Amino acid sequence: MLKRSKLLTPLSFLRLESADLFRYQWGIPGALTIASLIVYYILPTEPLLLGSEGLVARMNGLLGTLIGFYIAALAAVATFPNAKLDETMKGRAPKLAYQRGGENRVETLTRRRFLSVLFGYSAFLSIALYGFGILTFAIEPSIEQGLLRRILSVVWIASYAFMLNSLTVVTLLGLSYLIERMHRD
Repeated sequence: MLKRSKLLTPLSFLRLESADLFRYQWGIPGALTIASLIVYYILPTEPLLLGSEGLVARMNGLLGTLIGFYIAALAAVATFPNAKLDETMKGRAPKLAYQRGGENRVETLTRRRFLSVLFGYSAFLSIALYGFGILTFAIEPSIEQGLLRRILSVVWIASYAFMLNSLTVVTLLGLSYLIERMHRD
């Protein structure tokens, strides 16, 4: 029943279907993650990820602010009175397949719905990254040195990097849409 959970609704951004969206959902974040891992592992000294001066602590400071920003942006987009927001997106409009009352349905998104899905996903990712960071600080000292720690480290770094890169890409996509695309005829 996890796939039908209301708690995972913000992940519907990853289910949007459009020829243009795949690169923002998976392509660019995946490429940036691979590049991040290569840079991390070829540097002569591994960058500091944990500890009070590490990347995770610094990112958690920023994420605490971003969570509020994304939720405020979601509320603004959902309630802002602008007829353009209620128009179906032009060009290859994203579609969202879902099931309601046992029936399969497909929704072609309006601008408002697209931005709501985008900012909902951004808020969800921010909360997940924040929690991921806190959890890491809590359990990291308990993991003994050795092969298991090394494997978990690679998986953790790749996961954190992908989520962070995805958040960055989606944020830039949302900003681009709000700054430029929304004002076109």
